[in-house]
Amino acid sequence: GDSRPTYETQPYVAEPVGEGWEEFVKAELDTAAEQAGDKVFEEGIALVVANDGKVLRRGVGKVPWRQMVDELEEAVTGEEKEKANPLLDFIE
Repeated sequence: GDSRPTYETQPYVAEPVGEGWEEFVKAELDTAAEQAGDKVFEEGIALVVANDGKVLRRGVGKVPWRQMVDELEEAVTGEEKEKANPLLDFIE
């Protein structure tokens, strides 16, 4: 089987709960489609949301989970994590 953590192998970390999520996601999809085209509806979008509700990152397509977890941890703790490959930092 796959030895990666479950947050790296499933299509989501948590399902949204509560009122207003459908409208919120539709608005996010529509905005993404305006910016990236109709491929958004096929590839999907990813939203990284902190526990306080702040959207930390938006993206189209598959999520680089480890990078997202590191960024979320940095946002919460304020401590920057060491990059796996510092030679690629210029790409970000």
